[in-house]
Amino acid sequence: MPHILASLVTVIVATVYMFQTFGGTSSKLDSVAQKAVILTEIENIKKGLQFYMSFEQMTSTTTLKDLADLTCFAPSINEQLKKDYTTFQTKLDNLTIPTGVASTDYDYIKGDRGNAFENTYSAISLGARENPSLLISLLTNKSGTNPQRFIPGIRVQLLGKLEKEKAWLERQIIQELKSIAYIDTRATWGDYMLGKDCTDNGGFCFSSPNQTSFSSLAPDGIFTLYFKDLVGVLAR
Repeated sequence: MPHILASLVTVIVATVYMFQTFGGTSSKLDSVAQKAVILTEIENIKKGLQFYMSFEQMTSTTTLKDLADLTCFAPSINEQLKKDYTTFQTKLDNLTIPTGVASTDYDYIKGDRGNAFENTYSAISLGARENPSLLISLLTNKSGTNPQRFIPGIRVQLLGKLEKEKAWLERQIIQELKSIAYIDTRATWGDYMLGKDCTDNGGFCFSSPNQTSFSSLAPDGIFTLYFKDLVGVLAR
Protein backbone atom coordinates (compact mmCIF):
# COMPACT_ATOMS: atom_id res chain seq x y z
CA MET A 1 0.00 0.00 0.00
CA PRO A 2 2.74 2.56 0.82
CA HIS A 3 4.38 2.07 -2.57
CA ILE A 4 1.02 2.64 -4.29
CA LEU A 5 0.56 5.90 -2.41
CA ALA A 6 4.10 6.93 -3.27
CA SER A 7 3.46 6.28 -6.96
CA LEU A 8 0.22 8.27 -6.78
CA VAL A 9 2.02 11.20 -5.18
CA THR A 10 4.68 11.07 -7.90
CA VAL A 11 2.02 11.21 -10.63
CA ILE A 12 0.25 14.13 -8.96
CA VAL A 13 3.48 16.09 -8.50
CA ALA A 14 4.43 15.47 -12.14
CA THR A 15 0.99 16.58 -13.30
CA VAL A 16 1.14 19.77 -11.24
CA TYR A 17 4.64 20.48 -12.59
CA MET A 18 3.46 20.05 -16.17
CA PHE A 19 0.54 22.41 -15.66
CA GLN A 20 2.76 25.00 -13.98
CA THR A 21 5.49 24.72 -16.57
CA PHE A 22 3.51 24.21 -19.77
CA GLY A 23 0.16 25.71 -18.87
CA GLY A 24 -1.53 22.32 -19.05
CA THR A 25 -1.40 22.34 -22.84
CA SER A 26 0.00 19.78 -25.23
CA SER A 27 1.41 22.46 -27.56
CA LYS A 28 4.32 23.27 -25.25
CA LEU A 29 4.99 19.58 -24.75
CA ASP A 30 5.18 19.26 -28.52
CA SER A 31 7.50 22.26 -28.58
CA VAL A 32 9.86 20.58 -26.11
CA ALA A 33 10.15 17.64 -28.52
CA GLN A 34 10.60 20.04 -31.46
CA LYS A 35 13.37 21.85 -29.58
CA ALA A 36 15.25 18.56 -29.21
CA VAL A 37 14.86 17.85 -32.94
CA ILE A 38 16.10 21.34 -33.86
CA LEU A 39 19.17 20.99 -31.64
CA THR A 40 19.92 17.61 -33.22
CA GLU A 41 19.65 19.00 -36.76
CA ILE A 42 21.94 21.93 -35.87
CA GLU A 43 24.43 19.48 -34.39
CA ASN A 44 24.30 17.38 -37.58
CA ILE A 45 25.35 20.42 -39.64
CA LYS A 46 27.98 21.45 -37.10
CA LYS A 47 29.59 18.01 -37.23
CA GLY A 48 29.82 18.25 -41.01
CA LEU A 49 31.52 21.64 -40.73
CA GLN A 50 33.96 20.25 -38.16
CA PHE A 51 34.84 17.37 -40.45
CA TYR A 52 35.38 19.65 -43.45
CA MET A 53 37.49 22.11 -41.45
CA SER A 54 39.72 19.26 -40.28
CA PHE A 55 41.17 18.89 -43.80
CA GLU A 56 40.18 22.02 -45.76
CA GLN A 57 39.93 25.79 -45.39
CA MET A 58 36.68 27.54 -46.19
CA THR A 59 36.39 30.48 -48.55
CA SER A 60 33.87 33.29 -48.63
CA THR A 61 31.87 31.35 -51.25
CA THR A 62 31.85 27.87 -49.65
CA THR A 63 28.35 26.40 -49.52
CA LEU A 64 26.71 23.46 -47.79
CA LYS A 65 26.47 21.77 -51.20
CA ASP A 66 30.26 21.98 -51.52
CA LEU A 67 30.52 20.05 -48.27
CA ALA A 68 27.85 17.57 -49.35
CA ASP A 69 29.80 16.88 -52.54
CA LEU A 70 32.64 15.73 -50.26
CA THR A 71 30.20 13.62 -48.17
CA CYS A 72 30.82 15.66 -45.02
CA PHE A 73 27.31 15.11 -43.67
CA ALA A 74 25.09 12.12 -43.00
CA PRO A 75 24.02 10.39 -46.26
CA SER A 76 20.45 11.74 -46.18
CA ILE A 77 21.68 15.32 -45.75
CA ASN A 78 24.30 14.92 -48.48
CA GLU A 79 21.67 13.52 -50.83
CA GLN A 80 19.29 16.43 -50.27
CA LEU A 81 21.94 19.11 -50.74
CA LYS A 82 23.26 17.52 -53.94
CA LYS A 83 19.81 17.37 -55.56
CA ASP A 84 18.69 19.98 -58.06
CA TYR A 85 17.20 22.81 -56.01
CA THR A 86 14.88 24.33 -58.67
CA THR A 87 11.72 22.86 -57.12
CA PHE A 88 12.93 23.81 -53.64
CA GLN A 89 13.60 27.36 -54.82
CA THR A 90 10.08 27.59 -56.21
CA LYS A 91 8.68 26.27 -52.94
CA LEU A 92 10.49 28.97 -50.96
CA ASP A 93 9.63 31.72 -53.44
CA ASN A 94 5.94 30.83 -53.12
CA LEU A 95 5.84 30.70 -49.34
CA THR A 96 3.08 32.81 -47.87
CA ILE A 97 4.46 35.23 -45.30
CA PRO A 98 2.33 34.84 -42.15
CA THR A 99 0.24 37.79 -41.00
CA GLY A 100 2.19 40.06 -38.70
CA VAL A 101 5.59 38.76 -39.83
CA ALA A 102 8.02 41.25 -41.39
CA SER A 103 8.60 40.51 -45.07
CA THR A 104 12.34 41.09 -44.48
CA ASP A 105 12.37 37.91 -42.37
CA TYR A 106 11.92 36.01 -45.62
CA ASP A 107 14.26 38.04 -47.81
CA TYR A 108 17.17 35.62 -47.58
CA ILE A 109 15.15 32.61 -48.75
CA LYS A 110 12.80 34.25 -51.26
CA GLY A 111 13.64 35.67 -54.65
CA ASP A 112 17.06 35.95 -56.27
CA ARG A 113 19.49 35.19 -53.46
CA GLY A 114 22.56 33.97 -55.30
CA ASN A 115 23.58 30.62 -53.80
CA ALA A 116 21.10 30.73 -50.90
CA PHE A 117 19.12 27.77 -52.22
CA GLU A 118 22.01 25.35 -52.72
CA ASN A 119 23.42 26.63 -49.43
CA THR A 120 20.27 25.85 -47.41
CA TYR A 121 19.42 22.54 -45.76
CA SER A 122 15.72 21.98 -45.06
CA ALA A 123 15.69 19.68 -42.03
CA ILE A 124 14.53 16.23 -43.06
CA SER A 125 13.00 15.56 -39.65
CA LEU A 126 10.80 18.66 -39.97
CA GLY A 127 9.26 18.50 -43.41
CA ALA A 128 12.37 18.37 -45.62
CA ARG A 129 12.05 20.32 -48.88
CA GLU A 130 8.41 19.39 -49.36
CA ASN A 131 7.15 21.20 -46.24
CA PRO A 132 10.05 23.32 -44.95
CA SER A 133 9.91 24.21 -41.26
CA LEU A 134 13.59 24.43 -40.28
CA LEU A 135 16.13 25.96 -42.67
CA ILE A 136 19.85 25.89 -41.89
CA SER A 137 22.37 27.81 -43.99
CA LEU A 138 26.14 28.33 -43.91
CA LEU A 139 27.48 31.90 -43.66
CA THR A 140 31.07 32.53 -44.74
CA ASN A 141 30.81 36.00 -46.28
CA LYS A 142 33.06 37.64 -43.71
CA SER A 143 34.59 40.97 -44.64
CA GLY A 144 38.30 41.72 -44.27
CA THR A 145 41.57 40.49 -45.69
CA ASN A 146 42.07 36.74 -45.94
CA PRO A 147 43.47 34.48 -44.64
CA GLN A 148 42.06 35.24 -41.21
CA ARG A 149 40.82 33.45 -38.10
CA PHE A 150 37.26 32.51 -38.70
CA ILE A 151 34.18 30.82 -37.24
CA PRO A 152 31.55 29.80 -39.83
CA GLY A 153 28.04 31.06 -39.16
CA ILE A 154 25.11 28.66 -38.97
CA ARG A 155 21.95 30.59 -39.86
CA VAL A 156 18.73 29.07 -38.50
CA GLN A 157 15.20 29.97 -39.56
CA LEU A 158 12.03 28.50 -38.03
CA LEU A 159 8.89 28.60 -40.18
CA GLY A 160 6.03 26.41 -41.39
CA LYS A 161 4.86 24.05 -38.64
CA LEU A 162 7.21 25.80 -36.18
CA GLU A 163 5.85 29.28 -36.92
CA LYS A 164 3.40 29.35 -34.02
CA GLU A 165 5.98 28.49 -31.37
CA LYS A 166 9.04 30.07 -32.98
CA ALA A 167 9.51 32.76 -30.31
CA TRP A 168 9.46 30.21 -27.49
CA LEU A 169 11.68 27.82 -29.41
CA GLU A 170 14.23 30.52 -30.21
CA ARG A 171 14.49 31.57 -26.57
CA GLN A 172 14.88 27.98 -25.41
CA ILE A 173 17.51 27.09 -28.02
CA ILE A 174 19.53 30.23 -27.32
CA GLN A 175 19.37 29.55 -23.59
CA GLU A 176 20.70 26.06 -24.33
CA LEU A 177 23.57 27.17 -26.59
CA LYS A 178 24.58 30.62 -25.34
CA SER A 179 27.54 29.29 -23.31
CA ILE A 180 29.11 27.50 -26.29
CA ALA A 181 28.26 29.85 -29.16
CA TYR A 182 28.20 33.51 -30.09
CA ILE A 183 24.61 34.13 -31.12
CA ASP A 184 23.31 36.82 -33.44
CA THR A 185 19.65 37.12 -32.44
CA ARG A 186 19.02 40.13 -34.67
CA ALA A 187 19.87 38.31 -37.89
CA THR A 188 17.37 38.32 -40.73
CA TRP A 189 19.47 38.61 -43.87
CA GLY A 190 22.28 36.14 -44.52
CA ASP A 191 25.10 38.46 -43.48
CA TYR A 192 28.13 37.34 -41.53
CA MET A 193 28.21 39.54 -38.42
CA LEU A 194 30.86 38.03 -36.16
CA GLY A 195 34.17 39.77 -35.59
CA LYS A 196 33.31 43.02 -37.38
CA ASP A 197 35.37 45.97 -36.16
CA CYS A 198 36.15 44.58 -32.75
CA THR A 199 39.09 43.10 -30.87
CA ASP A 200 37.69 41.56 -27.68
CA ASN A 201 36.90 37.87 -27.12
CA GLY A 202 40.04 36.89 -29.00
CA GLY A 203 38.86 38.78 -32.07
CA PHE A 204 35.36 37.39 -32.05
CA CYS A 205 32.43 39.60 -31.06
CA PHE A 206 29.53 41.48 -32.58
CA SER A 207 29.62 45.00 -33.92
CA SER A 208 26.30 45.82 -32.26
CA PRO A 209 26.06 45.49 -28.45
CA ASN A 210 22.44 44.35 -28.83
CA GLN A 211 23.60 41.20 -30.55
CA THR A 212 25.47 39.98 -27.48
CA SER A 213 22.58 40.50 -25.08
CA PHE A 214 20.34 37.50 -24.45
CA SER A 215 17.77 39.67 -22.68
CA SER A 216 17.27 41.95 -25.68
CA LEU A 217 16.83 39.30 -28.34
CA ALA A 218 14.12 39.69 -30.97
CA PRO A 219 12.34 36.30 -31.01
CA ASP A 220 11.48 36.14 -34.70
CA GLY A 221 12.62 32.57 -35.25
CA ILE A 222 15.79 33.65 -37.09
CA PHE A 223 19.25 33.60 -35.53
CA THR A 224 22.84 32.80 -36.42
CA LEU A 225 25.13 30.58 -34.36
CA TYR A 226 28.92 30.89 -34.27
CA PHE A 227 30.18 27.91 -32.25
CA LYS A 228 33.27 28.74 -30.21
CA ASP A 229 34.91 25.38 -30.96
CA LEU A 230 34.60 25.82 -34.75
CA VAL A 231 37.56 28.17 -35.16
CA GLY A 232 39.41 27.77 -38.44
CA VAL A 233 40.94 29.85 -41.20
CA LEU A 234 39.11 31.61 -44.01
CA ALA A 235 41.29 31.09 -47.06
CA ARG A 236 42.08 33.56 -49.81
